[in-house]
Amino acid sequence: MTGQTIQAPYSKSGNGEALSSVFKYLGLTLQRQDEEGPWVSTRSTPEGVVSSSREISSGLVPNVKDMGLKDAVYLMESRGLKVVSDGRGTVRGQSLAPGSIIRKGTEIKLDMSIKEG
Repeated sequence: MTGQTIQAPYSKSGNGEALSSVFKYLGLTLQRQDEEGPWVSTRSTPEGVVSSSREISSGLVPNVKDMGLKDAVYLMESRGLKVVSDGRGTVRGQSLAPGSIIRKGTEIKLDMSIKEG
């Protein structure tokens, strides 16, 4: 099969350890751009998927854009926020600005890529 191009897969941002495990299981290469913390951002390049650290501060609203709903809900609820989502898939937006101070019990709406209804 000469001349065949392999397209790098799409990957959501999220938990770096889980992402590495999935890529290893599938026999795919995940390129690390820097020393990673537990949460990463990903991007597809012609050479494959590249991951880089995503800073998540405990007292501030995290940026969960491009994450799956499971990781986004975990991050928000573990910080005392109440999550409401309008679908499933990948987070496309959030009602509380990333980096703003968390007020426990505040509701945050996550705008998802796949709408239900």
